[in-house]
Amino acid sequence: MFFRRKPPPPPEPPDCSEFKEQLAFLKRQNARLAEDCGPALKENAQLRYRLAQCRRDHQVLEMQVSGARAELQAAMHLLARAQARPPEETLAEAALALAELAERLGVEGPWAAVRTEARALDPGAAFDPEAWVRAEALGVLALAERRLTERVRVADRPAEALAEEGPLARLLARLRALAGVA
Repeated sequence: MFFRRKPPPPPEPPDCSEFKEQLAFLKRQNARLAEDCGPALKENAQLRYRLAQCRRDHQVLEMQVSGARAELQAAMHLLARAQARPPEETLAEAALALAELAERLGVEGPWAAVRTEARALDPGAAFDPEAWVRAEALGVLALAERRLTERVRVADRPAEALAEEGPLARLLARLRALAGVA
């Protein structure tokens, strides 16, 4: 027959009263710190949330500005194409403008004959200096817009590049006014 041995009695538990006191003290300290720092932590979390919202809004606005600039460039390209290939009814006006401007600039050429042929093509055609200035301003405006687009494209913050005040921004404003698109 087999006899089982009795297991040894469990050891005496160590005195935990000191640890319990430390744990109670740490819990009181934690509660005090949570009470003291709670409002500051809450405000910090709110500010971080607002900052994240501002960053998202900033990104959305930059995308919208980029989209608007792309639409403007497309419109400018279409306008430049239309001006580069005038329809038949403005051919006489374009020839008259060429003759008038070349003569005023002192360029020698058969300008009287060009005028005569242009009027024969369209007797009602006339040189409109304001329309010519607007058309030229649109061409120069397209160049200035391309330059601004390049500047914005390489900038770290496109919105800041667009908001920058300087000679290019002032030139763009004046050209837009001249072209009648401001």
